[in-house]
Amino acid sequence: MISAKKIERLDKFWEAVAADVEAHLRTDGHVLHYHAMTRMEVRERVRDVVTNLQEWLSRPNDDLLAQRYEALAKARFRQGIPLHEVIYKMAIIKQRLERRVLESDPSFSVLEVYEEYNWMRTIERAFEIITVAITESYEAERLARKDAVPAS
Repeated sequence: MISAKKIERLDKFWEAVAADVEAHLRTDGHVLHYHAMTRMEVRERVRDVVTNLQEWLSRPNDDLLAQRYEALAKARFRQGIPLHEVIYKMAIIKQRLERRVLESDPSFSVLEVYEEYNWMRTIERAFEIITVAITESYEAERLARKDAVPAS
């Protein structure tokens, strides 16, 4: 179980994570569809990820977390954003979030290091659920679109 104190820590640095992600997305050639996003759109998306993560850490419900990202994936598919860009963007958010978590208190005791490791493993699990949900939803949308096209 993750302590409420740890979950609340996410609120302290989500804006810094959003700034990190925004700067990265502006210059990374792997996410061309995200270059046009405004700073506010990036902030909102990072905030949504952090809020969903906090809710999942507080009350783990894999199905609910997956449903949220299945809906997101369907929207991104319909917007024409390639799957690899969506997955890559989520990986950037996760990476920046993990870095901020680890840098937030460098004076850990041995027990705190162990707790942080467990917390990072839990966050990793959430992102695994998100990645699978996005990928499955994209595939379902692709197949539905393929089936909707009449054969020549």
